[in-house]
Amino acid sequence: MTPALIFLVQAFVVVALPVALLRFSRLKGVVPLVVIQIVVGVALGPSLFGRLAPEYDQLFFNHAALAPLTGIGLVAVLVFGLITGLHLDPETFRRNGRATSIVAAASVAVPAALGCVVGYWILARHPEERAPGIRPVEFAAAVGICIGVTALPVLGAVLREMDLLGRRIGHLALGMPASMMRCCGYFLVFC
Repeated sequence: MTPALIFLVQAFVVVALPVALLRFSRLKGVVPLVVIQIVVGVALGPSLFGRLAPEYDQLFFNHAALAPLTGIGLVAVLVFGLITGLHLDPETFRRNGRATSIVAAASVAVPAALGCVVGYWILARHPEERAPGIRPVEFAAAVGICIGVTALPVLGAVLREMDLLGRRIGHLALGMPASMMRCCGYFLVFC
């Protein structure tokens, strides 16, 4: 198969399969499309598709074949995040600046701390997961960071499908991670 054909098959599966599953499974209105997309993405990974059909997994989802799809995916997430951010109402946050900042910080700090605990738990049960040269505290911190970072595009997609983007609760839900990301950006600039 040519690289162009592989890319077209990948794009078709990633875009069309979740929509078809949502439509034909009668879950429309019950489960947001983004949840189906995540489930399909996990199923197409090495844990399911890679075990059931390893030769097709290597053909369609090896590193070289995924490079064009990854680039387009990153641009799509950037554009979707920008469009989602356009729905924010700054006035909602000006009135409650201190409370918003506290909740935003807690929405990252609490999951990150729990993620660090999970990282240590993983190491206690499966010490072979730690790569050579990586200290236990670094492994636990990496797990904590992965869990603590909010998936803003996923949140935006859920709010859009639930028709909450223009409402106060939607503004607050989007504003918390956006506020935390802005604070982290200021921290990185001034350090």
